[in-house]
Amino acid sequence: GAAPPQRPMGKECAHYLSLSEIERADDVRFHAPLLQACAAERASLCADFPAGASQVLSCLLRHRTHRDTSPRCAARLLEHQQRRMADFRLDPTLTAACADDIVALCPDAPLGKGAVIACLIRKEAEVAAKPCAHEVHQLAAAATSDVRLNAPLYEACAPHV
Repeated sequence: GAAPPQRPMGKECAHYLSLSEIERADDVRFHAPLLQACAAERASLCADFPAGASQVLSCLLRHRTHRDTSPRCAARLLEHQQRRMADFRLDPTLTAACADDIVALCPDAPLGKGAVIACLIRKEAEVAAKPCAHEVHQLAAAATSDVRLNAPLYEACAPHV
């Protein structure tokens, strides 16, 4: 028989799912599809990092375009990176490095859709914290090198890209 129709997710449920995703953002073990798709890359390119270390995910993301990264893994990493670029809270390193600069420079930027990261990139010269400046510079380079990582631009231009 046919599956029963799914009910739309309520706001409260969506809120708690979002909080859960933020809490586990830096542990690759909580990203099963990514971990499965990138098992070989984890073993060959990122074996130096212990399971659960945030460096595993960072390592995999750094190797997204590496010649030894399979298309399946690269696609999963791109999806993950797009989500991070859309919501800075999914990037624990950026969140920690830029907390004060986000409050100072982007207090009115709405959450989601890449508004906070777009604001930081626009105001890169004004970023006060050195670790934040480093993270923002890396994000700007990524957004420049691949339009899919520039959330506001990609959303506006997706039908044409």
